[in-house]
Amino acid sequence: MRCIIGKVGLQVSEIESKCRQAGAKNIKVKPLTKQVICDLDEGQASRLRGIGLKVKPVGNVGVSQYGVVVVASGFLVGDELDPLRAAFSPHLTGTGLTVAVLDSGIRSTHEDLAGKVIYEKNFSLSETPDDIFNHGTNTASIIAGDRCGVAPGASLINIKVLNDDGMVTEENVIDGLEEVCRLVEEAKEEGHNIYDPEYPNVVNLSLGAPDDPDPDSPLKVAARVATEEYGLEVIASAGNDGPEPYTIRCPASEPSVIAVGGMESQELAVWVKSSRGPTKVGDIKPDFIAWAVDIEGASATADDEYVAKSGTSFSTPILSGMRGLLDEAGRAKYGYDFQLPWSMVRSFAPFVCTK
Repeated sequence: MRCIIGKVGLQVSEIESKCRQAGAKNIKVKPLTKQVICDLDEGQASRLRGIGLKVKPVGNVGVSQYGVVVVASGFLVGDELDPLRAAFSPHLTGTGLTVAVLDSGIRSTHEDLAGKVIYEKNFSLSETPDDIFNHGTNTASIIAGDRCGVAPGASLINIKVLNDDGMVTEENVIDGLEEVCRLVEEAKEEGHNIYDPEYPNVVNLSLGAPDDPDPDSPLKVAARVATEEYGLEVIASAGNDGPEPYTIRCPASEPSVIAVGGMESQELAVWVKSSRGPTKVGDIKPDFIAWAVDIEGASATADDEYVAKSGTSFSTPILSGMRGLLDEAGRAKYGYDFQLPWSMVRSFAPFVCTK
């Protein structure tokens, strides 16, 4: 079985050594999470647990798309935000924002996304970085599409982690997060500032797994390190398991991650299927909600086709794109170094928002 092995306070090289001593196969060292991923049988796993290591089977992660029902046209987020963008001179476009989309790939030739994808890497089991599952293209166009997007001036990084059937494991997602962190380090070494297209500043995760109360579960650790050590803002879908409580997905349940729930697209009301908090350890989530019903985005089936879907998969990219508008508006007033991450907004939002 494929397992993730770790222990807080232990160097990853020491964990690797102990795994090799136990007879582990297909070992992958993950510097980001300070964990090791490898193949173990039950006896080997038991021996590693016996010396104090935490051994967890690699879990599956799913997209936050509600069912498979789609419509030809739907709610255009870009149209809704036109008055906000036009309230500034020059108009806001989200220029300076670069979002890494960890998803099923992006059809970069689509008319809504032409020229937006500046880098791509495939960590899925698929042979192509293209979006065969038709999910990542939707989320990408909601972020930066010329027609459908919140921030049409933003740049996109296509990190394919889902295979062509929409399947993904924690290992694939961690691989993708490590790649984005590597790009941050590379951008710093080359002297890019945070608003250069080559410098990623947001990670969009329209996916999740059942919540794990363990604060050191692999996805939580990876997202936390990406946030705290690399300065990335990780924005993840809360899930579509409402209205029952305690249904926030992981890594949205991680305190350092911005968890996005869904609301109806035609009225100010929480979407009934949007996952509810608190988390399994009692944290208040989601952090924000955005439109989630019949959200229109580019389709991966052709360069001029569009599709509307529902789910917190599609409210999440709204927050990702809005980060670019917030920063751009702030720079216009307060100077080039201004940043307004959602984590900061979250700290004062309860005093200015309605429930």
